[in-house]
Amino acid sequence: MRPVFWRFSGLSFSLLGFSLAFSLLRLGFAGPAHAQSGPAIAAAADLQFVLGEIAGQFKAATGQDVRLTFGSSGNFAQQLQQGAPFEMFLSADEGFVFQLADAGRSVDRGALYAEGRIVLFVPKGSALNADVKLDDLRAALKEGRITRFAIANPEHAPYGRAAEEALKSQGLWAAIQPKLVLGENVSQAAQFASSGSSQGASSPTHWRSHPRSALLEPTCFCRPIGMCRCANGWC
Repeated sequence: MRPVFWRFSGLSFSLLGFSLAFSLLRLGFAGPAHAQSGPAIAAAADLQFVLGEIAGQFKAATGQDVRLTFGSSGNFAQQLQQGAPFEMFLSADEGFVFQLADAGRSVDRGALYAEGRIVLFVPKGSALNADVKLDDLRAALKEGRITRFAIANPEHAPYGRAAEEALKSQGLWAAIQPKLVLGENVSQAAQFASSGSSQGASSPTHWRSHPRSALLEPTCFCRPIGMCRCANGWC
């Protein structure tokens, strides 16, 4: 059986969208074969704030637990290419899902469940101010007010690539690159800032509710991130 994959194209997802996703899971993964362990789900790190509730809904409806593993989408895609035993992949970048589908590692090319954007998150006590056009970040770099800034690793984390693209679009990448603290995934990057280990971070939009964050304007942002789910057809 190959896994179900979901693409993610931005970050405007809702519990309703994920409830629909898990309804699909119920149809495919709630049978006797999974009665003991429940489905194994690989999910992008930014989803851990919402998937716990969805997993609870799934258990209430089916009596089964959901085995959730969170990490960077790029690492999961590589693991799935090598045969990792996940039955569903919730990716923060639809490109990884398409690669898996092209390699015959999923049942289809997935389904888009959201579009993601990033925010500039600034922890309490930071010398940096959050603004939608990154004007203060530009000034802070010139004035030497910032020494560390956190993003997810662009090599394998979609939100890291989005942060790099946004910073490059504003001409800030060369100046900020020596000051970057790279998280294994976007959640770790946000934790660096919230703990005070960095003076700011690029984070998913669910951090927008924080009083010291600013949703970046489309003019200084990159392309929306396509989030997608797919199902593994071979594990």
